[in-house]
Amino acid sequence: MGKICTLLLLVVLLFVGKVNAQLLSWIPIFTAENSSPIIITVDANKGNKALLNYPTTSDVYVHIGAITNLSTGPADWKYAKFAWATTNVAAQCTYISPNKWKYTITGGLRSYFGITNGSEKILRIAILFRNGAGTTVQRNTDGSDMYVPVYDAGLFVRMDEPFREPKPGL
Repeated sequence: MGKICTLLLLVVLLFVGKVNAQLLSWIPIFTAENSSPIIITVDANKGNKALLNYPTTSDVYVHIGAITNLSTGPADWKYAKFAWATTNVAAQCTYISPNKWKYTITGGLRSYFGITNGSEKILRIAILFRNGAGTTVQRNTDGSDMYVPVYDAGLFVRMDEPFREPKPGL
């Protein structure tokens, strides 16, 4: 029994290490519409590296919206929370360590985005990390937007190896 527990602990520790090695990581791993809080972390060492070694650690904000079943595609963000190139304090990210920032959503996604249509389903959180002026934007390597999948109730498996960027369909 001790060997099984040790092996399980080793697998969990390796998994946690791999989760942190992604461009975006989030907690909970299987985010649902009612999850709260949701913590999304960006690692500027990955992706297009626009915020890599960004000198002003307090000047990082999110542009965030929802991709729903009513979106026409992955670029059709709904319920964008903040105007581009603004420094709304509610959009400000928390500096974690060199090249890493986090953003926290509380109260569940429907409440956060103000979605009142009961038949509208949130499929993904669309998110970009940017400087206050909106001139420096952390994205995927190819310049595309980043997404956090939103799950229904059920049983899911997630693969974090090999490295993949947070694009639609993941």
